Amino acid sequence: MDVNVRMRINGKLRKIDHFPSEDLRGFVNVVKHSGRLDITQQHIAHDGSFMRALGGHIVDIRVSVIPTIYGEKVVLRFLLQDMSQKSLHDSNLPPRIERQLVNVMRKKSGVILVTGPTGSGKTTMLHRAIRHIAGEDINIQTIEEPVEYRAGEFVNQTAVNEARGFTYPMAIKSVLRQDPDVILVGEIRDKETAQIATEAALTGHLVLSTLHTEDALGSIVRLIQLGVAEWLISSTVVTVINQRLIRKFCDCAEDMPMFPGREYFRGMDIDDHVLDALERDWPKYKIKSPVGCKKCDGEGYRSLQVIVEQLTLTSMVRDMIREGKPYREVIDFIRSKHYMNMIFEEGLRQIMLGNTGFEELRDLPRGDYVMKYPEEIIRDATETAETRRVDIETTSLPQAFIVPREVYDPAPEKSEIGMASIKSPPREALR
Repeated sequence: MDVNVRMRINGKLRKIDHFPSEDLRGFVNVVKHSGRLDITQQHIAHDGSFMRALGGHIVDIRVSVIPTIYGEKVVLRFLLQDMSQKSLHDSNLPPRIERQLVNVMRKKSGVILVTGPTGSGKTTMLHRAIRHIAGEDINIQTIEEPVEYRAGEFVNQTAVNEARGFTYPMAIKSVLRQDPDVILVGEIRDKETAQIATEAALTGHLVLSTLHTEDALGSIVRLIQLGVAEWLISSTVVTVINQRLIRKFCDCAEDMPMFPGREYFRGMDIDDHVLDALERDWPKYKIKSPVGCKKCDGEGYRSLQVIVEQLTLTSMVRDMIREGKPYREVIDFIRSKHYMNMIFEEGLRQIMLGNTGFEELRDLPRGDYVMKYPEEIIRDATETAETRRVDIETTSLPQAFIVPREVYDPAPEKSEIGMASIKSPPREALR
């Protein structure tokens, strides 16, 4: 029996080679030796890493070895160190979200969360965020497991070591004694870490971390499930970014000149009124389809790009969360007042811009909400409540038409009602 060699290219796992099983032992030993692992231990799991220069890049290669019934299975994860050296602008975020993220990174305290599944680029996003503010006048400390990127000058990085008792909570407590301005916590995975991280934000630190949730609002529910008090969440969390990676077209992609018919969209879960609008206004958009060429190995896609949804917790949103308002009511308010695109809608926006194909929607969380019209999705990715308010105030409307800021962002009222009642009703019941 041969040993298969597979690579995950642009998110899709593909077989690229194979070799005789009798050569497996030698291959595993070479990888273990490079990763400083014990080659004599073949019946336990191993984790290690080593550095290599490949194609002009410094690559950190993470090694994972586990025993199987056929021998040891090896997985190598390649991390390009220069990925974290790029700026937030290089992430190609929607203009509205990039502006808001830059603004919250200037805050002196609060919690910034990035959510999404494993491999969605959460750590890369956080490192680009701290790189945006790093300098000699700010004390930045990261706590990670493991340290994936070298953050550069003026950023101190610490690796958690669970086996030796150096856990996330212990590391955060130690770091707080060193007068940090910004703390990056690799992941919030338990009650103690969540509690300490949010309390650190309450005492004047900017805390960045990650969570595994389906959408941005779900991160608030997750913190409550972990046991963090609702008043502490509403007092500290300033913004949540939920992100995914989607495939981006190769240059060989061709225009899709006509609406392909309703059957083409079966199983994509796009609302009927959105399909009606797409069919009517199809020529307005730059919709393309994959073709395939030598550059992309016939796949039609050649790279990955990040798409995001952002939840900014204004005082009105915090009030709704503390009062336990239904999921649909909270989402509708955020989307109407703060022009939030959900991540499924952001995927559709990238399709309308000609960056990716409709098949990418199948891997995105849909959620229980009524989708915006296509033109609204594109508009709300670039505009904000602030820019629209400026547009109103700079016109010749009478003073009575100018809405005071307090209407948009009133002072929070005290409430002791929890958020446990937030549930996602089926969309069919909401239309």
